[in-house]
Amino acid sequence: MQKKSYDSITMPERLVEVANSAIKRGQTTFLLKRSFTIIISTFILLMGLFGTCYASPTVAKVFSKVPFVGSVFLQFTDEGLKTVSKEGFTNFTGMEVTKQNGTVALNEIYYDKSEISFGLALKGVNPYTNSLQYLLYNKDKLISGSFNGGIKDEPKGIYLISLKTSVPIDLPDTFDLKLIVKETKDLKRAFEFHVPLSRTRSDVKTKEYSIMKSFKSSNKKVFIRKISFTPAAVCVDFDYTRPSEDTDFSLKLFIENGEQIQLNSLTGTEQNNEHSVTSKTNSYHAVFNPATNVPDKLRLDIIDTFEEKTILSTEFEVVTSKP
Repeated sequence: MQKKSYDSITMPERLVEVANSAIKRGQTTFLLKRSFTIIISTFILLMGLFGTCYASPTVAKVFSKVPFVGSVFLQFTDEGLKTVSKEGFTNFTGMEVTKQNGTVALNEIYYDKSEISFGLALKGVNPYTNSLQYLLYNKDKLISGSFNGGIKDEPKGIYLISLKTSVPIDLPDTFDLKLIVKETKDLKRAFEFHVPLSRTRSDVKTKEYSIMKSFKSSNKKVFIRKISFTPAAVCVDFDYTRPSEDTDFSLKLFIENGEQIQLNSLTGTEQNNEHSVTSKTNSYHAVFNPATNVPDKLRLDIIDTFEEKTILSTEFEVVTSKP
C-alpha cells in the first residue's frame, strides 16, 4: 500500500522543470570540474617531465629526430656536388642513427671513380665542441683518407656537414659501404651506417685520359699521370718532385680559352724518398669543379702559396690521348 501511495504522488509541471534544470546544472558542473582536474594533472605531469629534463625513451627519440633539410649538397659551395644532386646522381638514404639523445642523419651520398661524398645532418651532436672522426670501410678494410668539406649551422640546433674523400683505384663499381661517424671525446658515441653504393650511373658520364707526361724546371718536376672528367669534378692525378725544404703550394687549372676551373681539394701521399735527402716526391689527387665539355688542352700551374707566383706551368693535350 505504501509503494502505491508513493507511485501515485504527482508533482506540478513547473516544479518538474526546476528539478530537471538543477540536475543538469549539477551534471555540467561535475563534468567541468572533472575536465579541469584532468587538464591540471596533465600540465603538472608535463612540467615534471620537462622541468627535470627527463623524457621517456620514446619521447626523447621523437625530439632528437632531425627535421627534413632537403639536399645537404645544395647548401654548400661545391659546384660539382650541386650539379650531381640536381641531375639525380646522388642517393638520398633516409638513414638516421640515434645514440643518447644525439642523432646523425645520412642525408645524401655520391660515388664515382674519383671520390665518395656524403652529406650529414646532426642534432644533439656538436661538431665544434666535440671532434668527429669519419671512417669508411669496404668489407672491414678502411678506404678513407683525408676529407675535405665544410660545416653549416642551421636553426634549432641542426648542423649540416658535406665531406668528400678520394677513393683507391681498385674499389669495385658496387659494394656495401660501412660509414662510422665517431666522437673522439665526451660521450664518444659512434653512429654506424651500412649503405649499398653503386657508381653505374656516374660511370656512364665519366671519361678518363692517360697523359703520362713530364714537365721540368730547374729543381722541380711534375709527372701528370691521368685526368678524369666525372659528373662532379675534373680530377688530375700527378707526381710532384721538389726540394725537401719547399713550402706549401696550390694549383690552378685552365682550359684552352683561358678560363680557370676552381680547385676544390688536394690530397697527397708521400712516396719512398730514401735515396734522396735533398728532394721529395709526392703523389697527388686534385679535384676541381666539373667541366661542361672535355677540352682539347689543359694547363696546370703549380703556385707558390706564400709568394703567390707560378712555380711551374704545364700544358698538355687531352683529346689526343686514348680514354
